[in-house]
Amino acid sequence: MALADVNLAGFVRKGLNIQLYKNSFFIITTRFLTVVTGFVFWLVAARLYSIENVGLATALFSAATLILQFSTFGLENSIMRFFGSHDKNKVINTSLIVTTVSAFIFGLVYIMIAGIVSPDLGFIQEPLYGTIFLFFVIISSVVMVTGSAFVGLRKAEYALSQNIVLMSRIVFLVPLFFLGAIGILSAIGIAYVLVCILVFYQMRKFVRFAWDVDYGFLQKYKSFFSGNYISNMLYNATYSITPILVLNILGEVAAAKYYIAFTIGCFFFQIPYSVGTSLLVEGSHGESLRKNAFRALGIIYAILIPANIFIYFFGSSVLALFGAQYVESTDLLRIIAFSSFFFAIYALMIPIQNVRMKVRSVLTLNVVLFVLFAGLSCIFLIYFGVVGVGYAMLTTYLIMALIVLGIIKMEGWL
Repeated sequence: MALADVNLAGFVRKGLNIQLYKNSFFIITTRFLTVVTGFVFWLVAARLYSIENVGLATALFSAATLILQFSTFGLENSIMRFFGSHDKNKVINTSLIVTTVSAFIFGLVYIMIAGIVSPDLGFIQEPLYGTIFLFFVIISSVVMVTGSAFVGLRKAEYALSQNIVLMSRIVFLVPLFFLGAIGILSAIGIAYVLVCILVFYQMRKFVRFAWDVDYGFLQKYKSFFSGNYISNMLYNATYSITPILVLNILGEVAAAKYYIAFTIGCFFFQIPYSVGTSLLVEGSHGESLRKNAFRALGIIYAILIPANIFIYFFGSSVLALFGAQYVESTDLLRIIAFSSFFFAIYALMIPIQNVRMKVRSVLTLNVVLFVLFAGLSCIFLIYFGVVGVGYAMLTTYLIMALIVLGIIKMEGWL
C-alpha cells in the first residue's frame, strides 16, 4: 500500500513537472471550482428567486457577456500569446485600458437600445438598474483581462484564490433579494469587486500598472487582434445569444431551464477549453505543439468519459436540486455533455492555429460555428422546444470536428 502511494505521488510530481500538465491542472481546477460555485449560486438563486427572475437574470448575464466580447478587441488572447515575448507592463496596461473604456461605451449603447433588442430587458433603462448593469459590465471586463494575464504569466495557480473570493456571490444573493433579477446580477458584481482588489494586490508582484496605452504594440499586431476579435466575438456570441433566443421564442421559464442545464453542462466544455488555453500558452513559449496537442487530447478524454457516464445516470438528480421544473431539462443536459466529445477536437485546433498566427483559419472556423449553431438553434427551438438547443449544439460540433479533422489531415498531422 505504501509503495503504491509513493508511486502515485511520484507520478503526480512527474506530471506537474511538465508545464502543459501543470498549467492545465490549475486552469481545470480553477474552472471546475467556477462551475461548482456557479452551480451552487444558481441553485440558491433558483430557491430564493422566482423562475421568471432567474430567466431574466440569465438573459442579463448573457447580454453583459456579449457586450464584453465586443469590448475586448481580441486582446484577451493577445495577453496569453505575447506575454512571453513582449513587455508585460505595456501588454497588460494597454489591454486593461482599451477593454474597460470600450466596455463602458458598448454597455451604455446596449442600455439605450435594450427595449428594442429585447423588450423583456427594457427595465434596465431605468437609472438605478442601468447604473448597476453598466458597473457590472465594466468590473467584469477588468476580471476577464487580469485572469488572462495570470494564465499568460504561467501563474494559473493564482486564479484559485480569486475563485475562492468569488464564492462570496452566493452570500450576496440573500440581502439583494428585493432587487429581483438585478439582485442576482448585483451579487456577482459585488463579488467581482472583491476579486479585483485581490487581483491587483497579487499582480503587483509581476507588473507595474499605469495609465499607458502602447499604440506601437496595437499597430504591430493589429491583424492578429482584429482577426481574434471577430473570431472570439462570434464564438462567444454563439452562447451569449442563446438565452436571449430562448427567452424571445419560448419565454422566461424556458430560458431558466436552458440556462441551468447549460451552467451544469458548461463543465464539460471547460475541460477542452482549459487544456486548449494551456496549449496556447506553452506553444507561445516555444514548446512542441504536436507533442503537447496529443498530450492535451489524452487529458481531455480521460476526464470527459467518466464525467459523461455520471451525468447520463445522475443528471436528473442533479437538476432536481434546483427544483422539480428543472428536471425537464435532463435530456438537454445529456446532449450538451455528449457534445463535448466533438467540441474537444475543435477547442484544441483554435490555440494551435493562434500559436502559428493563422488567424484567418481561426476566423473561418468560428464563422462556420456561429452560423451553424445560431441557425440550427432558431429552427430546432421552434420544432423541439428547449431541447432543440442541445440538438443544435451536437450537430454543430459534430460538423466542426469533421472539418478540423479534414484540416489536420491536409496539413499532415495524421
